[in-house]
Order: sequence, then C-alpha cells, then structure tokens
Amino acid sequence: MAQTIEGALKIAAKRTGVTPEQYEANLEAGFKWCTRGKHWEDSEKFCSDSSRHDGLASSCNRCRQALQKSMYVPRPRKSTRGRRYRPARDGDQRQAQDRIRRLVKADVFKNPNDIPCVDCGHFGNDQTHEYDHHKGYEAENHEAVQARCKRCHLRRHKIKPIVFGGVSKEAAEWARPLGISVRSLRERIEKWPLAKALTTPNCYPNRKFKRGPKNDEAI
Repeated sequence: MAQTIEGALKIAAKRTGVTPEQYEANLEAGFKWCTRGKHWEDSEKFCSDSSRHDGLASSCNRCRQALQKSMYVPRPRKSTRGRRYRPARDGDQRQAQDRIRRLVKADVFKNPNDIPCVDCGHFGNDQTHEYDHHKGYEAENHEAVQARCKRCHLRRHKIKPIVFGGVSKEAAEWARPLGISVRSLRERIEKWPLAKALTTPNCYPNRKFKRGPKNDEAI
C-alpha cells in the first residue's frame, strides 16, 4: 500500500495519530511532524537536509538542541589563570620569578607580605616578604615557593666562602685587594678560570669616567 502516494500518506497520518485529511491540511498550512518530539511544528523551525524528500530534517531544531545538550559531557580543565603558556625552562631563575609575580598579580597566589615568614614567623609591615624558590629553579619547581622575610631570604642564599690555594675568604675579601667590586668578581668567576679571576688586579685603577664636556667658563 505504501507503493502509492495515497498509501504513503495514510501510513504517515497513522504514525502522527491523525486522519489523512488532517495530515494534508497540516502540510498545506506549513507544518511538519517532528519525529523526535512527536509534535507538529512550523516547517521554518527545521534545518535543511538534502537527503530527505522534502529537503528538511526529520526533527525540529529545538529537539535537536535538547539532544545535543543531553549528550554533552564537560571535560575537566586545569585553570590557567595567571599562567603563561610558554613551557618552563630548567634553571631559568628570571622566568621562575616572573611567573610567581604574574600569579600574585592574578590573585592565584597570596601577596607574600600577607603570609608569615616560614623561618622566623615575622608578620608585619616593617619588613618586606618575598617568595623563595626553596626547591630550586627546575622546570617542575617554578611554582614551588615559600614566603620568607627579606632578612631570612638573604641569609638562606648567602654566598658561600671562596676557597683558593687552601685559603677560604668571603667574596668581598677577595675583591678588595684587586680593586674591584663583588659584582665584578662574580662576573669574572663565571667567565674566567678561578685562579685568573682571583689574582688579576683591576686594569684601570685610576680611571675616571667623564659625565660631560668641561665648561672652562665655570672653572
């Protein structure tokens, strides 16, 4: 019976629960049967589907959206608030410190001044607190920090004495006879052999840098 147009119309009307005459009247009025919601809906609320005889999908947009929402499963995502997408580098002290500053600015980490010092327990505005990378600057430890007051932070990272020729001295004691600063001595040790860095005196002990041209009239 479905091999004729009349037979197909009767089968479709029977599925919707109406008579063939009512089925044709609904189609002429611009309605279409939603197979998912089991109701009549305006044909303009159906998306296009070229595979069907009338060029419209079998279910309305509202039922399709409800189906998609019921099938949606949210994926757990790790919060990236305040974090940079650039991968962490091993031993990069500057990158680790910049990352902590960004996390503090984004309110992911508390301000270190609002946390007591883990060493001496100091808490107050009379001394600045800082975050200390107590586990080092490896990539996996860039966010592993502890809040310490500035005094305890400096004490923890105090420069160890330099041993050379069986003599142990502080960096300042090695730099003073050479006529250079401690900072210059550190730069020497990084670039030069230790023996050369601790025995080569300052090449320009009396050098004075001019800040500008002399004014003879002022003299």
